[in-house]
Amino acid sequence: MASTSSQTPASWDVFLSFRGIDTRLGFTSHLYSALDHNGIWTFMDDPELRCGEVISAALLKAIQESKIYIVVLSVNYASSSWCLDELVEILKCNKTMERAVIPVFFNIDPSVVRYQNGRFGEHFKRHEIRYADEMERVENWRLALCQLAQYSGIHVDGKKSEADIVNDIVEESLLLLHTEPTALDVAKYPVGLESRVNDITAALLSSGTKGVIKIGIYGMGGVGKTTLAKALFNKLLLGSFEGSCFLENVRENSGNIKGLASLQQQLISDVLKISKDEVKVSSVDQGTKLIERRICSRKILVVIDDLEDNKKFESLVRPFAPGSVVIITTRDEEILDVIEVETQYRYKVNEMGDAEANTLFFRHAFRDTEPNDTLRILSKDILHLAGRLPLALEVFGSYLYKKPEVKWKSYIERLQRDPDSSIQQRLIISLDAYGSDDPLLKKMFLDIACLFIGRNKENLVEILNTYYPYADDKINILQKRSLLTFNDKNEVRMHDLLQDTGKKIARNNSPDEPGKHSRLWVRKEICDLLEKDKGTEAIEGILLNHFEPELPKPKLEDLLELLESEDDLLRYFGPELSKPKLEESFSTKSLRRMTRLRFFFLDGINLTGKFKLPLEDLRWFCWNHCPLKCLPSDFCPEKLVILELPNSKLTTMWKEKMVSQKLFFTPDSRGLPRLINLKTLNMSFSEDLTTTPDFRRLPHLESLNLEGCKSLKEVHKSIGSLVWLVSLNLKDCVNVRSLPDTICDLGALEVLCIEKCTGLKALPRELGKINSLKELNASRTSFPKLPDSIGDLSKLVKLELWRNFNEKKLESLPNTICNLRALEVLKVTVKALPVELGNIESLRELITSGIAISKLPDSIGNLRSLEILDIFFSRTLERLPDQLWKLTRLSELRAYATICLEKLPDIESGQTSLPLTKLSLYHSNITALPSGISQLSNLEDLDLGSCGHLLSIAELPPNLTYMSVDDCTSLKRLNLSSLKLLRKLHLQNCSALTKILGLEELTSLVWLICRGSPLTHTLTKPLFQMYSGFEEKIDIWLEAEDFPDWIIQSSVEWSADDDISDGDASSSVNLQPNLSHNYLGMILCFDLQDKDAYYSVTTSANNIFESRIYSSSIVIVPRSILTVTDSDHKIQFASRVRRHWIHLLYKNEDNCITVNVADERNTPSANDTVDMSNDDHSASELEDDEDEDEDKEDGRMLELQREGDDGNETEYESFSSDEDSEGDR
Repeated sequence: MASTSSQTPASWDVFLSFRGIDTRLGFTSHLYSALDHNGIWTFMDDPELRCGEVISAALLKAIQESKIYIVVLSVNYASSSWCLDELVEILKCNKTMERAVIPVFFNIDPSVVRYQNGRFGEHFKRHEIRYADEMERVENWRLALCQLAQYSGIHVDGKKSEADIVNDIVEESLLLLHTEPTALDVAKYPVGLESRVNDITAALLSSGTKGVIKIGIYGMGGVGKTTLAKALFNKLLLGSFEGSCFLENVRENSGNIKGLASLQQQLISDVLKISKDEVKVSSVDQGTKLIERRICSRKILVVIDDLEDNKKFESLVRPFAPGSVVIITTRDEEILDVIEVETQYRYKVNEMGDAEANTLFFRHAFRDTEPNDTLRILSKDILHLAGRLPLALEVFGSYLYKKPEVKWKSYIERLQRDPDSSIQQRLIISLDAYGSDDPLLKKMFLDIACLFIGRNKENLVEILNTYYPYADDKINILQKRSLLTFNDKNEVRMHDLLQDTGKKIARNNSPDEPGKHSRLWVRKEICDLLEKDKGTEAIEGILLNHFEPELPKPKLEDLLELLESEDDLLRYFGPELSKPKLEESFSTKSLRRMTRLRFFFLDGINLTGKFKLPLEDLRWFCWNHCPLKCLPSDFCPEKLVILELPNSKLTTMWKEKMVSQKLFFTPDSRGLPRLINLKTLNMSFSEDLTTTPDFRRLPHLESLNLEGCKSLKEVHKSIGSLVWLVSLNLKDCVNVRSLPDTICDLGALEVLCIEKCTGLKALPRELGKINSLKELNASRTSFPKLPDSIGDLSKLVKLELWRNFNEKKLESLPNTICNLRALEVLKVTVKALPVELGNIESLRELITSGIAISKLPDSIGNLRSLEILDIFFSRTLERLPDQLWKLTRLSELRAYATICLEKLPDIESGQTSLPLTKLSLYHSNITALPSGISQLSNLEDLDLGSCGHLLSIAELPPNLTYMSVDDCTSLKRLNLSSLKLLRKLHLQNCSALTKILGLEELTSLVWLICRGSPLTHTLTKPLFQMYSGFEEKIDIWLEAEDFPDWIIQSSVEWSADDDISDGDASSSVNLQPNLSHNYLGMILCFDLQDKDAYYSVTTSANNIFESRIYSSSIVIVPRSILTVTDSDHKIQFASRVRRHWIHLLYKNEDNCITVNVADERNTPSANDTVDMSNDDHSASELEDDEDEDEDKEDGRMLELQREGDDGNETEYESFSSDEDSEGDR
């Protein structure tokens, strides 16, 4: 059988292909029930889907979106052209998408299938007569059967019970479905994990718990708790969870409020499978609410790794849906008591057994080689000293790999000197061994463990390079020796026991004497040391975080969350947060004995006194929110490589004419201070800075960041002396009037950013002399023209000259710009483009705005590398070049707000290979699309919004997934019948649109916006019935007054009180577990009180809402996706809207019978009694009918409930009719 890996998303687990008259009521029915019972999402089509001679779009889509195909071959299977067409498509998907096929030979020999003899031969004789004009189709059927018969299948021939055969098929399906889970990387050598995972899963299987299961994994550090949790996480992923998240190192990563909020953000984004940027968590309180609103309705799998505080648990774990599993790892079993983990779900991780420990050590120490007898004997000593602890075995083994015997013996002797030492002490000895091999390697390990955990690798390398030669290589060595790792964000991570070990080493066996520590990271200890002047030469690094970083102001869409918390408003909008308050101030005298200090980080701390300090080894100094007006003349450590002073109060770096005696620096010819080794200077957002230093004092500077220095008026002319400068950032320096001509002498400069330098009047005339420049960003500036010399920037790759709509445009670009043969990206706001622009053959992106010409240069057709062409805000552009479609790499074309553009060039026949995927003509003057547009088979997004003169659309590309004709007020008719893949359709405010063809053909549709368009007559009951079979929910946005009468008149309505802020309008639907096939799904209607707001909707059913609705809308929820998490099969709704309705949708609504139950309240509402059909049968009549026909399938009950103001419930019981008789398949 083929594997289940696929190239396109699959909506169904299994597609059942069978002949209804042979097996529908017997074998296939039992198989379907067994698959469904095991949580396998199975497509079993209905006879009513089969009509006509050609396979339906819904069936075709179901085949293409299934992972496994089970083909039940019975004697009459080949009599059905539908079954045979299905089989051809199934084998096509099997070949192209590698999806599995399971043939079931139901009382038929495979040879009959293969050679089409016997009954199959009779069927094909009839096919050859009936389809005489389609013999190729018949031949394809024969080939498909021949191919299928050669698969190893399952035989139903009376030799084994059908029940056992059904179980075999279910097990095979589960195995195939679980071959490719989204798994974590567990361990390089996962020794002994399987048995431990099986022990835990056995406890789960024997449990009868229906709610959320909490599993506690506890044990000492380094024993393998996290590794076991990862393996268990991977195993449980095979279950039917609707989201998962592994929160690693919670103790470390939640060290401050921002850290815990970041973990909440990760939890939400991982479960919903969205970017973290889409989840705004501004505080822990808000994060807790977001977790409750967005993911608590889901059955999820979560790991909370290394938990030490039950309050953090409460901030992360809320009342998730029943069936959810939360795994907690901790060193402290008492934590499990506090968070109420049941005894049966607790697992203590002990040291490894002798055999497992031996295996794990050998894997790390010898890999695939066989050790000699001496090393085998020495290995026993190591195993004893490692205490069978996985982390120690890994560290010891990694160190000894490929070491000679003499190194082994020396290593063992060092470990044996203290026989009573702990594992941590032995790790320390192991690290000492690393130090003897390479002292700098151990030193770097300690720096990272104490100061830099969580740093991005690029930033980490930059800092460590200031002291360590080839820091990147040493980091890789530490990684290979299992001493550190990097997560998926490239942030450095370390096992907590290793980190604790490093910190213990840094404390030099003097935990209560910070002055003797080599590195300091605890704020209280640092402040006490500075205050009491207890600094010593032992200190090599200080990391003093004082302030919590300012959290971003929330965007408009997040206000709804914030308005519910007064604390949040005070936190994020309070003026006291705009500037930090300096609460601590220390004398520099406390630093005078720290002669070995290499890394020094301060945030918001004030230092007073003389800076004439012997900081001879200082390499990295970051002083965030520095309160000084200028740096003291006596502060100039000669080995300093990185100086960061962001958000400072500096007005200048040094005062001029400073001459100091006995300075610890090298003076220049005027006796001014010099930082001869400084490579990076960051003074960003120092808003009081007015001047830059004399750069002759910084001769080796490579990176200069002055972003946001809004008071800066000029850049010192000595900048031209920086022959090593690679990056210069002057973004948002709004008061800089000019750049010194000497900037053109920067022979190494690669990146120049002057974005938003609105005071800049001109660029230097000889800018082209910077022939090393690769990126120039001069967007949001106001100078009127570029120098001609810009054409000499032979290495320039990216040029940005963008300006806002209300800012003055460039009149033109110099013709010399066409000489930029390396240019790949040009983003410019300009009135005219050069005629010879097409000479820039390397150009991949051309983004323009404000063009004031009637046509683009014809030479654009020569831009053979062009992939993106964007034209924004042109009032004069009437046409695009005729050569447009010769741009064979063009993938995106936007002509946005080009109000005079009347047409695009026609597309010649045969241009089907054009790679164009996005086309936007928003707010243009076009009256029709170009002829031949249907050839653009790669086009997915088409935006024709606000094309007020668009009269008709004659043809459309077949593979569109998004299309907008919003505000196309002249459009009268639309044919969508070819758009089988369309998912989002915008038809808003199309006032003249009265006829739409092909709505029923949109088999992929999930979103339809038609507010303000006269389309109510198209939203018919048959259309909704058809949509309910498309296997995805569909959102339809339209005004409440336009909701179709047939829905509103036969729905149950809930109305909120006048003040909806007091609570949600709530309702529920009870779905019995064995619903009738007549039931298709439900329709939900929401009427928003405020059209400019949005409202949250919570539900206990999956696949309906994530959190909010943004418009009055109708939502079609097909039965096939409706997953109820409540054990009572109840779907509960709560929404802050004015009104909402629920309508139950059936195939044959005329036979649906509703029993009305009177309201028990004193003042019932008019909406409390609802008739959902036109049938007048009573409840007793229904019961009689059911008693008379017990052989038919029982009517399936749906119950609607509304909780009234007084707490009473009004119930509506709706019964479907018996299932329609089966049509021939």
